Amino acid sequence: MTEENHAAYRKRRRAELLAEAEADVTRTRAAKQEPAVEVSPVVDARRNKWLTNLFGIVILLALSFVLIATATTVGRFTGHDFADARRTGTTATVEDCERRGPISLFGFGYYDQCTVTIAWNGSPSLRALIDKPGFFNGEAPGITFCHY
Repeated sequence: MTEENHAAYRKRRRAELLAEAEADVTRTRAAKQEPAVEVSPVVDARRNKWLTNLFGIVILLALSFVLIATATTVGRFTGHDFADARRTGTTATVEDCERRGPISLFGFGYYDQCTVTIAWNGSPSLRALIDKPGFFNGEAPGITFCHY
């Protein structure tokens, strides 16, 4: 490339860049003068995102319920042993049982909710509703438990 060709190229390139810059300035001035009525695509996309957020929240709530119910189910198998009872001389008679489950506040699985009459030696009897999972396991009314 000769010196004259190189100078002509630089002159043409400078004219192209100047024309682009003037077009950008003209476009920017025109955009500033026009009223901003149109909503940008970014705002429009954010408006439609509430349904996605709601769906995500529902999934998180369902997942947390499943995890808490699973932890409760596992926790009921680690309860106290009946042999560790503080009072002895106790007799409990099952009056009525009702099966509950499979999903409840006590976790997953079925359990029995029983009404029992508890009698201690030397004390008046007491009627109680026991709904702890794992305490009764399909007991029929009239069955008596003794702890001496």
